[in-house]
Amino acid sequence: MNAGLLTVQRCLNCAHLASGVCNHSFKILIERALNFKNAEVSLIISGGYKMNVKKMSLGILGTNCYIVYDDEKNALIIDPGSEAEVINSFIQNENLNPQAILLTHAHFDHIGAVDTLRKEYKLEVYLHEEEAQWLVDP
Repeated sequence: MNAGLLTVQRCLNCAHLASGVCNHSFKILIERALNFKNAEVSLIISGGYKMNVKKMSLGILGTNCYIVYDDEKNALIIDPGSEAEVINSFIQNENLNPQAILLTHAHFDHIGAVDTLRKEYKLEVYLHEEEAQWLVDP
């Protein structure tokens, strides 16, 4: 299933169509992605809009990095911990247009590829304000 695509069209918790009716859909999407080391998952949401999530386990610690992108190829990079070349390769192979980098927190294993990707794509980096200092003084 590592190279597969899982499309969730109905919420598995409450059986609603994944059309914005319930709040379970995104949670299910991420939980499904977490079951596989390098998974790609797709979710159909309101209006037939499709959100894709590519999960990569990167670096010596296997930190999870996610690339979330839509059918128009706009992408967010979440927690690029290391191996910028692997992330960049996926972005190029899928012809994605990264919009920003999002960090769940600023530990070393989540920020290792930030500078390379930020410079490559001229991206803003978003992080909770309480950890913002880590980006300049880890």
